[in-house]
Amino acid sequence: MLLGCLTAFGYPSPSMAQQFQTLDSIRKAAADYALAAAKQTLPSARLQVRAATLDTRLRLPRCDHPLKSSAPSGSREVGHTVVAVRCSGPHAWKLYVPVEVKARIKVLVAAQPLTRGAQVDAGMLSTAERDVAQLPYGYFRRRSAVLGQVLRRNLAPGEALTPGVLRPPLLVRRGQVVTLTAAAQGFSVSTQGVALQDGARGALVRVRNSRSKRVVQGVVTGSGQVRVQG
Repeated sequence: MLLGCLTAFGYPSPSMAQQFQTLDSIRKAAADYALAAAKQTLPSARLQVRAATLDTRLRLPRCDHPLKSSAPSGSREVGHTVVAVRCSGPHAWKLYVPVEVKARIKVLVAAQPLTRGAQVDAGMLSTAERDVAQLPYGYFRRRSAVLGQVLRRNLAPGEALTPGVLRPPLLVRRGQVVTLTAAAQGFSVSTQGVALQDGARGALVRVRNSRSKRVVQGVVTGSGQVRVQG
């Protein structure tokens, strides 16, 4: 919906038209602002910007100063968004112009059908150009960010990898014999224990000390390695 601080309707005569701001200039101001904002956020993207067609009956006083544009609070920089175009001066007005921004970049996609539980390697990956607005749950551009990660679900060929479909690999599994290390005051001691739950790097897991039978909590630091705070 187009909203304005000043909105007048009717069909101006050619002589009257000079008194009003051209609709093309308003659309251009909105599109230019949206393009600049998208370039700043996604400098390597292939961008397409289109401001919505305005009602030809709309008449706003011609602005004696360059039009100013801004992004309303909560507006998006890609996809369907809105730009506020305003004129300052004695005949001030503001108009909200709908704008569509398409930002296409190369992202990582599945090169073949991928199965839940598979650990991602380079041969599983390819790149394809996608519109960022169609990837609301995120995306990846660097292979290093996904190699070694584990798939949470199946992926079809060409489907983009997103943070939600990946998890870190488990370095400790329930029932596994692990090395427990406790460090305090400049020295450390190690013993064996049995993991009572699965854990990826950095996860807090419970481990039963094989000697004392005591259950302790520690942080997974590596494959079969758990560090306990002394």
